[in-house]
Amino acid sequence: MDATLLIPARDECEALRTLLPEIREVMDPLGITYEVIVVDDGSRDETWELLRSLSSGWPNLTGIRLRKSAGQTAALQAGFDYACGEVIITLDGDGQNDPKDIPVLLEKLAEGYDLVSGWRRDRKDKGFSRVLPSMIANRFIRFWTGSRLRDQGCGLKAYRRPILQGLSMLGDQHRYIAALLEGLGASVAETPVNHRPRSTGRSHYGWGRVPRVLLDLLFLKFILSYSLRPLHLFGGGGFLALCAGFLACLEVSYAKLVHQVPAADRPLLLLGVLLLLVGMVLITLGILAELLVRNYYQMGGMRSYWVKERLAADDQADRP
Repeated sequence: MDATLLIPARDECEALRTLLPEIREVMDPLGITYEVIVVDDGSRDETWELLRSLSSGWPNLTGIRLRKSAGQTAALQAGFDYACGEVIITLDGDGQNDPKDIPVLLEKLAEGYDLVSGWRRDRKDKGFSRVLPSMIANRFIRFWTGSRLRDQGCGLKAYRRPILQGLSMLGDQHRYIAALLEGLGASVAETPVNHRPRSTGRSHYGWGRVPRVLLDLLFLKFILSYSLRPLHLFGGGGFLALCAGFLACLEVSYAKLVHQVPAADRPLLLLGVLLLLVGMVLITLGILAELLVRNYYQMGGMRSYWVKERLAADDQADRP
C-alpha cells in the first residue's frame, strides 16, 4: 500500500459528504495504491451511516468507529495503528483542508523528508476566536521546542510510516506531534496549502484550548529534554535546594555560635530545614523516575534511539 489518508471526524457528516468524493477525485488519477481511513470519534450525527453507504461502492474507504468520543489524539492514534500505507496523510474532517494539496505534500515528501506539514498562510477562520489562539499556541510551541514549523495546528500533514512506528499518543498530544517528531530527529518541511472556510458544523477549538496547550507544552519539554534522564531534572533542583538549605542552616549556626543570636527565633532556620527536606525529596523522586524509565525501556523492549538508515555489506536490515 503506497498511501493512507487518515481523517479523524466527530459530527462531520455533512462535511464528509463533500470531502470524501473530493479525495477520490484527487487520488484516483495519481496511479498509486491508497486507502482512506475515517475514524468516527463517537459522532452523534449520521457520520457512521454515511461511511457505511459510501464504502459499499468504494473499496478504498475504511471506517473505524470508536465506542465513545475519545478526542482527536486518540482518533489519530487509532488510525495510525490501522494504517497500511508507507505514507500516511492526515486531514481534518471539517473540509477546511483542500485535498488538491495532497500531491503537493507527496512531492515535497519525495525530496527526502520524514514529515511535511501544511502551512495555512491565508486562514479562513474567525480572527479572534480561532486565528489568535492558534498564533499564541504556535509561538509558545516554537519557543519551548525550537521547532521551525510556523503552523503546528494544520491538520494536513504527510508522514513516512517508519517515524510513526512506536509512537504512542495520549491526552491532547496531536497538537504538537510535528514538534515532538522534529525534536526526536525527524527531518521536517513545511509547504503552503489552501485553507477553506468551514461550510457546515462548528469548530471544537477556541480560547478554552490555550491553557491545555500550555500544560501539554510542559510535558513535551520534559519528554524532549529529560525523558531519558529524569534524574538530571529532579536531581538538579534537589541539589540546588540542598545547597541553599545547607547555607541557610550554616548561617544560623554561625550567628548562634559567634554572635549568640537565638536560633529558635529565626525564620531562616525553618527555611533551611525545609529546603533540605525538599532537596532530599526531589533527589529521591529523580532516582525513582530514573528506575521507572530504565524499567520501561528494558522490559518493553524499547530503544532510546531511532535509526534513520543502515548501510552494510550483508544488508541485514532487521539486525538490531
